[in-house]
Amino acid sequence: YTPGVMVDQDRLERVETAQWRQLLFALCFLHSVVQERRKFGPLGWGIPYEYNNGDLQSCMLFLEKHLYNGEISWGTFQYMVSDVQYGGKITDSL
Repeated sequence: YTPGVMVDQDRLERVETAQWRQLLFALCFLHSVVQERRKFGPLGWGIPYEYNNGDLQSCMLFLEKHLYNGEISWGTFQYMVSDVQYGGKITDSL
């Protein structure tokens, strides 16, 4: 384990499919864009939310677990990442 490193060589070699590295790169790129976007405050977003490495880790874990079972559908992946993880933050009190 190296502090601050989210994707190391071991993680890159965990899944032996062509989709794994491509989608892992896309997840990391999306997360970096969201992190940089925070500099501008809530402009364009309903409310500010502190995205952190846990958001990226949970997306990577979802992707890894589903790719072990074979091909993953793009619709499922897109829904889980964009709507659930990065778009579905619950902020209302219960």
